[in-house]
Amino acid sequence: MSTLPSPPPSPLSYKKIIKEQEKEALKFNKVRYSCPAAIHEEEVIPRKSKSNHSVKFTTDPPKVFHYI
Repeated sequence: MSTLPSPPPSPLSYKKIIKEQEKEALKFNKVRYSCPAAIHEEEVIPRKSKSNHSVKFTTDPPKVFHYI
């Protein structure tokens, strides 16, 4: 590592850097949480499993296999 570490930023520029980082984080979170695939997956999978269980146990009894 031949490069010298950069000097610490002044307080004003440091605040700007933090604000920029927060904006980037917000953008990332918005993209992450507004992604239709992710929302689709989170909402549908639990409902699907619940509906499967309720249908299984209300319409026909669970199949029991007897092994000799």
